[in-house]
Amino acid sequence: MHVASSDLRSVNGGGIVLRFAKLGERAFVQADVPAEGSAGTPLEEACTRPHWGLVMDGEVELERGDRRALLGPATAFHVPAGGPAHRFRALHGARMASFDPIDETIDLSEAGLRALGLKLTADGASPLSPSLVPTAAELAELATGRVEARGAMMGSLVITRACFGPKSGYATNPCHLSHWGIVTSGSVVLETPDETAILGPGDVFACPPGPPGHRILAADPASLIDYTPLAEISTSAQIADWRREAFRRIAGHGRRADRVDRVEIAAL
Repeated sequence: MHVASSDLRSVNGGGIVLRFAKLGERAFVQADVPAEGSAGTPLEEACTRPHWGLVMDGEVELERGDRRALLGPATAFHVPAGGPAHRFRALHGARMASFDPIDETIDLSEAGLRALGLKLTADGASPLSPSLVPTAAELAELATGRVEARGAMMGSLVITRACFGPKSGYATNPCHLSHWGIVTSGSVVLETPDETAILGPGDVFACPPGPPGHRILAADPASLIDYTPLAEISTSAQIADWRREAFRRIAGHGRRADRVDRVEIAAL
């Protein structure tokens, strides 16, 4: 399952432009904060829902209870459900994205969105922040067929940043794990027994659990960021070789995101 960046639905709510897509049991939501900041917008309203997100551009302050953390570009965060309530604040323009559980109580039809005070817009795709894109030097160092990945455990999910060298992914095992992610540079092929899809920068995707599973392939250097359920990772699960290597390193180093009053933060 995938959605091109240009096909994300777009709404304006209280000055914040939201681009979103439903990806199975999770939703991708991108929030664009205007240049004058988030004051008076819904972004600053108190919230107790869980979030697994990324700061794509600018700086965002996360407030939870009496704790505050400043999140810069290419920072991932996990805010658990429940109290104390949290809120986000940006003094200037910023962009955030999240892969959060679907709230089944929200009506995502046009009428339902209007009832929530959200105005449908025709905003096109927005460019990815350079902070999420590997440097040319990073990609040039990747050997043919090699995938380099690193990440951290964040609550019930593992976040992974993967860089693909030329002609990589073709020799790996099919993967039976679930993933939700975004392509950050280059083009990758998402291959399943039923479909072969080419995804480019800003495109979002979901891979359901296998079998039959899936493979991610790259003819030329590319990169992505995605989340995988921690509960699905086991020694008996069929996992792409490069992912198993990354998960082994994460677990071996006890690589958990930094914690600020239970909020988890990781630099990508």
